[in-house]
Amino acid sequence: GRFDESLAEFRRAHELGSLRDGWPYPSGRWLADAERIAVLALRAPAVFSGQSVPANAQEMVAFAVIARCRSMHATSARLYAEAFRAEPTLVHDGATNHRYDAACVAALAGAGVGAEADRLDEEARARSRRQAVDWLASELEGWTERADRGGPPDLRAMRDELQIWQLDPDLASIRDEKHLARWPREEARACRSLVRDAQRLLERTREAK
Repeated sequence: GRFDESLAEFRRAHELGSLRDGWPYPSGRWLADAERIAVLALRAPAVFSGQSVPANAQEMVAFAVIARCRSMHATSARLYAEAFRAEPTLVHDGATNHRYDAACVAALAGAGVGAEADRLDEEARARSRRQAVDWLASELEGWTERADRGGPPDLRAMRDELQIWQLDPDLASIRDEKHLARWPREEARACRSLVRDAQRLLERTREAK
């Protein structure tokens, strides 16, 4: 969340890396992203309060990232949802993990984690957890379709992602039994169903030679 300082580090890293033959990293793109985020961060308080509106869906995602860096998970999830409504193709962009990132912040908000925890009552937290489950279920549905037509390299990539799902602490509130035991019965059932489906697909990907 210290975007000016991070920009200076990205700039220095790009300068140093570019001097090396065969530098393999897209540090120029990282630097451009850091410059953009640092500029947008100046507008962030006005956007978060509703006094300013992002110019497009891509800006909404950028502000969602800024909110996440500041532990404003509910605001981040809201901005992701608005971005997906404005530009549905964002959730299907294979070069990004926007929907997964959105699910993570929604799950964190639903667990009462972060700077906005005191602003959310239990019903708002439950809605956030349900949104996280819906986003992950849609993600899993897309991966299952890809598994049906994909080869071993694609399955191995899915395996790596699904293993992250199992370990990512951001998803604990909709994955780990110690949390599920506290939620309403129907909500816990939906979470357990998602966990089982993800586990089945993971086992399928592990069979890829």
